[in-house]
Amino acid sequence: MAKKEDDLELGVPASASKKKFIILVAAGVLVLLIGGGVVAWLLLRGGDAGAEQGREPAKPQAPPKVAQGPMAYQDLSPVFVVNLPGSPRLLQVGLQVRIRYPELGEFLTHNDPALRNGVLNLLSGQDGQALKTREGKEQLRTALKTEINALVHRYKGPGEIDEVLYSSFVMQ
Repeated sequence: MAKKEDDLELGVPASASKKKFIILVAAGVLVLLIGGGVVAWLLLRGGDAGAEQGREPAKPQAPPKVAQGPMAYQDLSPVFVVNLPGSPRLLQVGLQVRIRYPELGEFLTHNDPALRNGVLNLLSGQDGQALKTREGKEQLRTALKTEINALVHRYKGPGEIDEVLYSSFVMQ
């Protein structure tokens, strides 16, 4: 009668072959763990690895420079209308911005809700009495330019606006 495959003797006791198999698997797992630890350590070290090898660490890249184009004006319509604390009680302002980056006009149009939110918040906190003077209006123009450029930087827009101009200014 033929012997089963399990009954065949290969000259190695069954317990010894199982021990060798377990040792090989354990060694393989150990090599994988050590290799994974080394890779994780190198990745977490980051920029310091290059400095130790005589290379300079990688510097953060500056945003790409955008070519200036011809001067253009972007209308921020519709007009901005806010309630003011005190008297006068209402401010209606039409704005235009001067830009020199062709992509900036499209950027401002695309981000109009965020732009309008920032401008409305700025306008609603103004003192109506101060806005009656020329100096007050000029300070508001400067603050509007700062607010809009902050939005452009926050959303990584191309370039900056040059100037904010009033197309209408009504207080009641």
